[in-house]
Amino acid sequence: MAAIERFKTCKRCSHDNAESAVKCNGCGNSLSGIFSDHHFKRWACPQCGRLNMEENSKCMCGHAKSGGGWIIAVIIVVVLVVLANIGGAK
Repeated sequence: MAAIERFKTCKRCSHDNAESAVKCNGCGNSLSGIFSDHHFKRWACPQCGRLNMEENSKCMCGHAKSGGGWIIAVIIVVVLVVLANIGGAK
């Protein structure tokens, strides 16, 4: 789920960290005074926890952004209904 959140971007390695982070998760450097505050729509990967831009459909770890599963469920239901109607028409 996407939300507008605050993040600290490390000026040393450009890794995005949670607002509460004290050390960069990317390089381990202390974030005291060497970060940029940002307000972006991001989604957190449920597999690795990495913060991703809203427009990214996949995380760098390969996990696909959730939210499109309902489309597949609807297609499956429609196909099952059509197949049931074809079988019942005989």
